Amino acid sequence: MPGFYLQLRDIHKRFSSPAGEFEALKGINLTFNEGEFTGIVGRSGSGKSTLLNLIAGIDHPSLGEVSVENRVLTGMNESELSTWRGRNVGIVFQFFQLMPTLTIRENLLLAMDFVNKIPVKERHDRAMDLLGAVDISQLANKRPKQLSGGEQQRAAIARALVNDPNIVIADEPTGNLDSETSASIISLFATLSNKGKTILVVTHDASFEESFDRVVRLKDGKIIEADDEAEESTAYPHAQ
Repeated sequence: MPGFYLQLRDIHKRFSSPAGEFEALKGINLTFNEGEFTGIVGRSGSGKSTLLNLIAGIDHPSLGEVSVENRVLTGMNESELSTWRGRNVGIVFQFFQLMPTLTIRENLLLAMDFVNKIPVKERHDRAMDLLGAVDISQLANKRPKQLSGGEQQRAAIARALVNDPNIVIADEPTGNLDSETSASIISLFATLSNKGKTILVVTHDASFEESFDRVVRLKDGKIIEADDEAEESTAYPHAQ
């Protein structure tokens, strides 16, 4: 069995607005193991993306503690968090966020330059190896606008992996893809988890739930039990 890896203890997240205070997360307690492939599902506004942002150290909880291998993220300053995130977390964004003026290969090289974890002499070969792993090495010298949505998503996944992160988080990575490409992306994540990466995927698509080791369901900022699935089923229509 994999050991303890990432833990959230009594997490609350509140936002202030002209309309008043809104609590996006309410007492979340979760543990994720090394190599675990977890799906995070819930309706829009249930707190899914907020949860990912806290795990990645992009945002801070209002109350509670996030720790990775017993290192408390909530005690770090912004500089420490940025360094930790660059070395330990790969983020796959829903809308790719590739640099449009750079080639796909250059996008990966830039990510390595920012973090400076991979030796310079190894970076080109690493970029090409990862593009090969996601089956788009032949597109290395193309710019993002020359790629399909599925190809851009694969490039974004390769970029998320270039600094050899322990944790990979993906926010609706299949939301803009056809069903066949979506299935291949989920399969790729499953392969990565089998290699020891902790994979957290936010998705609205219940058809992928059987691929996950575990499913965390959120509703109104709280974790709901699997027995409540029938109540929530209309929120996750199966892909046609």
